[in-house]
Amino acid sequence: MTTTTTAAAFDLLGREGVDDFLGPVAGSLRDLPSNSLPKPSTSTQPIKIAGTTQQDLLSPLEEDPIPILDQPLRSTASKLPLPLIPMQTLSLSPRMGTSFRPVSSLSFDSSVASQSSTASDSSHEVKVPPVKQNPFLVPRQYQIELFQKAEAGNVIAVMDTGSGKTLVAVMLIREMLRREREARRGPKERKISFFIVNNVPLVFQQAAVIRSNCDAEVTMLCGAMDTKKFSEDLWGETYKNVDVVVLTAQILLDLFHHGFVQMSRVNLLIFDECHHARKDHPFCCIMKDFYHVHDLDRAQRPKVFGMTASPSSDIGSKLYHTASELEKLMDAKVFTVDKEEVKQFVERPLEFVVQYNPAPGYRTTKLTSVLRSKCFMVPSLNPIFESVQFNLSHLGSWCVDSLWRVYIENMARREGSIKQLPEEIRTALDVVKAWTYPNPAVDIKQMSPKVMKLIQILRVAGKSWSEDFCGIIFVQRRDTAIALCLLLQELEEFREIFRVQVLAGHSDENYSVLKMKFQEQNDIISNFRSKVYNLLVSTSVAEEGLDIQPCNVVIRFDPITTTISYIQSRGRARQKNSRYIMMMEYDNRGEEAALEKIQIGEKSMREWCHSLDSERLMRKPGSIDEDDGTELMDMNPAQSYRVPTTGALLTLDSAIQLLHYYCSSLTGDEFCSLQPEFSVTANGSSGFICDLTLPPNAPVRIVQSDRTSTKQMARKSAAFKACELLHSLKALNDNLLPVMVEEVIGDSPVESVPLETIEKNRIYPYSCPEIWKQDPMNIEAPLILHRCVLEMDERDVERLGGKHRFRLMCILTRQPLPSAIAPIRLYLEGAGRLVNIKSYPEPLTVTKEQLLLIQKFTLLLFQRMCRKSFECSLETMPYFLVPLCKRNSSTHLNSTLAQAELDISWEDIESGQKVQPDPVPIPETEDEQVLQTTLLALRKDPTREFFLKTILKDYKMQDLMPPDAFRQELAAWDESLTKLRNHTMRSAAKAAAATSPSSDASTANNPPSSPSPSNLSIEGVVTPAPATVPKTFAAYFKWKFQVDCEDGDKILMVDRVRKMRNHLQPAVREEEAKEEAGAMMMPLKACIRGTVKADVLRMAQLVPSILFSLDQTLLVYEARNLIGLNQVHLDYLQEAFTTSSSNREYQYERLELLGDSFLKFSSTIRLYIVNPAKDEGQLHASRIRIISNKALLGHATSLELYRFISSTPFHRKSWRPPYFTIDKKEWESVQKHQLSNKTLADVIEASLGAAFLSGGYTVAFQAAKALRIPFDEFATWEDFERVFLEAKTTKEAARRGEEGLASSSSTTLSLMAQVPLSVANMAAIQEVQKVLGYEFKDPSLFFEAMTHASHIRADAVCYQRLEFLGDAVLDFQVIQYYYEKYYDAPPGAITLIKDASVNNGILGAISLKWGLQKFLDHYSPSLIGAISRAMVSLEERASKSPTGELEKEYWVDIYMPKVLGDLVESTLGAVFVDSGFNFELITDLFRRLIKPFLDKHVNFEGMVLHPNKVLLESLQYQGCHNFKFETEAAEKVSDSEKLLKKLGLGMRSSNGLRSHDDGEPVLKCHFRIHERTMATAVGKHMEDLRKEVSLATLAILRKEPELMATLCTCPKKRGARHISMLDRYRKE
Repeated sequence: MTTTTTAAAFDLLGREGVDDFLGPVAGSLRDLPSNSLPKPSTSTQPIKIAGTTQQDLLSPLEEDPIPILDQPLRSTASKLPLPLIPMQTLSLSPRMGTSFRPVSSLSFDSSVASQSSTASDSSHEVKVPPVKQNPFLVPRQYQIELFQKAEAGNVIAVMDTGSGKTLVAVMLIREMLRREREARRGPKERKISFFIVNNVPLVFQQAAVIRSNCDAEVTMLCGAMDTKKFSEDLWGETYKNVDVVVLTAQILLDLFHHGFVQMSRVNLLIFDECHHARKDHPFCCIMKDFYHVHDLDRAQRPKVFGMTASPSSDIGSKLYHTASELEKLMDAKVFTVDKEEVKQFVERPLEFVVQYNPAPGYRTTKLTSVLRSKCFMVPSLNPIFESVQFNLSHLGSWCVDSLWRVYIENMARREGSIKQLPEEIRTALDVVKAWTYPNPAVDIKQMSPKVMKLIQILRVAGKSWSEDFCGIIFVQRRDTAIALCLLLQELEEFREIFRVQVLAGHSDENYSVLKMKFQEQNDIISNFRSKVYNLLVSTSVAEEGLDIQPCNVVIRFDPITTTISYIQSRGRARQKNSRYIMMMEYDNRGEEAALEKIQIGEKSMREWCHSLDSERLMRKPGSIDEDDGTELMDMNPAQSYRVPTTGALLTLDSAIQLLHYYCSSLTGDEFCSLQPEFSVTANGSSGFICDLTLPPNAPVRIVQSDRTSTKQMARKSAAFKACELLHSLKALNDNLLPVMVEEVIGDSPVESVPLETIEKNRIYPYSCPEIWKQDPMNIEAPLILHRCVLEMDERDVERLGGKHRFRLMCILTRQPLPSAIAPIRLYLEGAGRLVNIKSYPEPLTVTKEQLLLIQKFTLLLFQRMCRKSFECSLETMPYFLVPLCKRNSSTHLNSTLAQAELDISWEDIESGQKVQPDPVPIPETEDEQVLQTTLLALRKDPTREFFLKTILKDYKMQDLMPPDAFRQELAAWDESLTKLRNHTMRSAAKAAAATSPSSDASTANNPPSSPSPSNLSIEGVVTPAPATVPKTFAAYFKWKFQVDCEDGDKILMVDRVRKMRNHLQPAVREEEAKEEAGAMMMPLKACIRGTVKADVLRMAQLVPSILFSLDQTLLVYEARNLIGLNQVHLDYLQEAFTTSSSNREYQYERLELLGDSFLKFSSTIRLYIVNPAKDEGQLHASRIRIISNKALLGHATSLELYRFISSTPFHRKSWRPPYFTIDKKEWESVQKHQLSNKTLADVIEASLGAAFLSGGYTVAFQAAKALRIPFDEFATWEDFERVFLEAKTTKEAARRGEEGLASSSSTTLSLMAQVPLSVANMAAIQEVQKVLGYEFKDPSLFFEAMTHASHIRADAVCYQRLEFLGDAVLDFQVIQYYYEKYYDAPPGAITLIKDASVNNGILGAISLKWGLQKFLDHYSPSLIGAISRAMVSLEERASKSPTGELEKEYWVDIYMPKVLGDLVESTLGAVFVDSGFNFELITDLFRRLIKPFLDKHVNFEGMVLHPNKVLLESLQYQGCHNFKFETEAAEKVSDSEKLLKKLGLGMRSSNGLRSHDDGEPVLKCHFRIHERTMATAVGKHMEDLRKEVSLATLAILRKEPELMATLCTCPKKRGARHISMLDRYRKE
């Protein structure tokens, strides 16, 4: 370096300037002789550092200590005006700067903080979660003065970055909040404030600032948030509870347009970076369309506060005009701050211009050439080739090859599956993966001179600031940012100095390699602030608004484009002695002129602000007057459409955006792009016409605009007219929003309280049958009663030992019982038995005396069975229980009973009046048949009663008891004798010890062990040894019953009469064992007769269970009549009203499955007919509203179904007849039970299933209407066809006669006409008709069923509506078929096999079998490839099969495009509509075409289950309960890996499982057994991750079968192994 060069450097920088910039490498300059250095120049121009030759640029740092100053510096003071122009303005405020962020969050160390604390930006972002409020926050004086101006009127604050604009906004919010709270004391309508920002990250930043510095209730809204921003309920709550809303401008504009927010309910609008308010920017639209409107008084308008660093980028008179227009638009005045006052708080950087040589002409890289040769025919790669070509000259070959890898692998990731990629892209992917990428070298062959100069700057800057370095490199394009970031991360010399990351925007461009979401931006900014990163390569997103860490080096790698960009990017270099470096190509006059223009623009802006007088009242002629709104006429929309009910507004400016939003809400798939198509053509010489085409599944297809003067206005006009039509067709609601699924589901038709807010389980009243609720009877007059006879089924009677065992019983009631009561199944003696219930119409007359006898008999019988006291007055007793006379052996209830056989057995009733039996022995001569009907009681304990089981005729009293036959009795006898003998011996020993003092006391307690005599006599009492006692029956009975029996006495085997039990469900094993143990042997001599007959009591023991079931039946009978379900069989309906908690043999779950499917089926038909303008997504949303549990719960509660549902099991301890008092406890008139919300909804569906089984689809349809399912337009099933044809005819007539809007538009409603059949069309439909066995009456339905949403023909209607209908048709047919086929299968098993029978895979296989893909009408090249690959896969599988046929579920692991399955469903829908909604016809088609396929390929034995289910049930079967899935955020990776992941490049986890990331949160899923991690997967879709870890865990357990034995420590219960529902059903 020559003295001249050094002198030039000192001339421009001064000694301190050179030292500050060059840092450690400036030492050589300090050693130069002082006389060789000229005096420092007083010029303050930006320093320009040049480079001339490529050889100079290649000089390594070690050889050239000052590589940047490698040539004499040229002063460009004459060309580049000074950017640091003094700004003289009003002295509005001062004093306060640092305070929106605590000192602890600043990212420079404490030694620097003390010097630069006053330079921090008061508008810094506060990272979510919110920071704590700084108690030392004190405004500066100029901020206070500016706040006072904002209090008095509307203000636009023009202040530098870091000068504290946001604090003024917060102070203003505080003041408005204070005013609002005072106003709320009166009747005024509540208002809120809006803080409006231009991008998403600022929403979170500014909301945190507001929260931390005032007590306002703040909420946030932005497009990236998953929130229902368009909801009346949300905004009702917002106005009620929120003070400030921070949101993006577009969302606020949408809220105004859709009528959720009105300007009259806003008290403050704060516009951050308000200089954007130009042209069609949302800032501008908000003010023009909603602030400056004639129907809004000035008093109703909110206060406006704008913030910006510069009001305009223009210069001269244009600046004046633009700034004035901004003032006019914002209805505000510009205020600014004197530069000298701000200077003490905000640091300004030193500015440098560093030049670099032009890039040489690089040849295309080898990798680019290879890819071009292989992929030149792929249109989707054209943007990538353009990007590569640009960056080749801009950055060099190394960066270009790196970008290729990023682009291609990102494309592969977007497709999701390699198999779905076009062949050329797969080839390109193989090339970039196999390519060898060299390490980057600072060489002109790999890097452009511009990149090399950047590296030289970073070398010097890194050494100058070392650990304190903090910098940003600004670029214009994302691909440039990514390439530079990858390069800087890979350079070995920078790895220990710079921690580099990319910061970019979050817009969704088609080939953007980095879609950075707002949360990722926040994370990167936070990490930059905390020095995790110290160098950002950023696009313009970091220029404005975001709270970026103040830097000491900011480099403009690409040229600056606007004055605002220049001011804001320079404001990022706010640390003390910071540097702002602009890179400029050597001798590039264009870039020099642009920079000069920008700096002149800043100067002009400062001068304009300075020219404003102190009171800010100076206006040019024609400026707006506060009281005169006539000048704002041009700000109102030229054309608008307002919805009166909501105030929602449609304008020409908002129409296109709304139309795109509507199209995005339509249902589509990966093979179509649902966007409006605008085609603008010249209309003569004076205007343009736009033909707008909407997607095929939109109700409006073609709209033509009015003639306009410009192309853009033509597009707006067409979009405006389309939106009007969509609103008229109810495709847009009254808030001018698409009818979305969430909106429809949330709009309950039956109740305003959301289902999730209701208690899951609630207590409901439970009815007593109305038939028991009678007025008190007059017992003085003869009474009329009705008989209901209870009789055991004849076959069951024979199995139970004959008719003599069970007496006919009769229930006497005041009103006759229904005659249609089905037999009740009771469980008795180990099996189910039927009890028939028959009501007789002939009345029975009884006297008061007879009634009193019957009453007492009934009460004593209940008391005997329940072991409780029963009381009930004669006047209120609901029924009476009486025995009937004995029948002869040939009579049964099903035959005609003689009147005598229906007579009451008064003899049994009279004998039953006794509480205790007579102690009269039964004679031994009693006839055996009489004994069978006699109730036996012990003579010494009459409460112990027995039924005779048999008479042991083979034994005599003096016979020895056979040990094998009576082992239990003999064992008990011996044990008793042994205990008695031991007791006698101990008593004798104690007596002997008492008479002999010398005896040992222990002898008394321990008798001698020597053999004792066979008979021990003490005081005359002989106690024999057990072995010496003769084991005869007589001796046994003497010991057991204390009776002396003679040889001819009868020996009986009896069963003890036990307490009443539940006969409505099978007995558990313990109860059966007790019954078996209850059999015992006794002599007749020990017995007396009971007060009732054995056959009466045996039948009476069943009566409580019968009455309990009868109550449930009567309730359902009442419900059937009340609701109007008279056509539904009573037994089916009773099953529908019985829950699983009642423990009955039947419950509603199977019926609920059938009814749920019918409800979906019938509701779908109605919606398809009455909503011809709705697309599939809207129809689906409407159906959810109808069939949701929330809606069904509303119907159930309005019908009070909870009164009739059986939910509690029978229990002997809690059972009580109505109106009876038991153990002094009065009957409660209102019974209660607990039901869940889902149970009530399920009963509705089960009732539909019961109706379908009772009478098919017609009865089920009538039941649905009775249950209040909305079918208002239809009286019968046949009305479906009638209403459909009427609507079709009406719409066709309306289409032909309609004028106005309809004359220039076309809707799908008009496309139902017959399609002209060409030869090809005729051949196609004939082939399909041959396959289906059905001939279409309306061929247009078939062609609609074959039309995909990708079709671009204007008259095309896509198949989605028919597919929606066909899906419900197929679902019900499959459920109905499996319900009948597997009549005993649990509902869970039916659901499993239904899911295996209706999915994309199997429907795709059926579609290919029918050949429907040949007729698919679409415009999607990728769909062709997807279908072809599926067909090839099937052919390969068939070729590998030994039989040459496809077997079992061959489609399971083959990718079937959903479109194939959709074709099957749309075809079924087309046939169903064409046949006039003929249920029998569609059922026949299903049975002919689909049922055989299901029978062949789908069954329980070979069904393939989901890996998750297989794993969990496998572990449960082994008795393990300690296992779980766990989810967490993926582990941290290096900066380079993070960038690669953000670019879409795949990574592999430790166990080989693949993962991808496109900027969405990366998840890690583990499966653990007893805290041991079995498998781990990383990715973004939790469902896929769980499947992967399940498969991996199953593989481990199969490989190591002994692992569970050592791993699982769960306690194992015998017989408690879990068996899956499917395996259990398979076994059965």
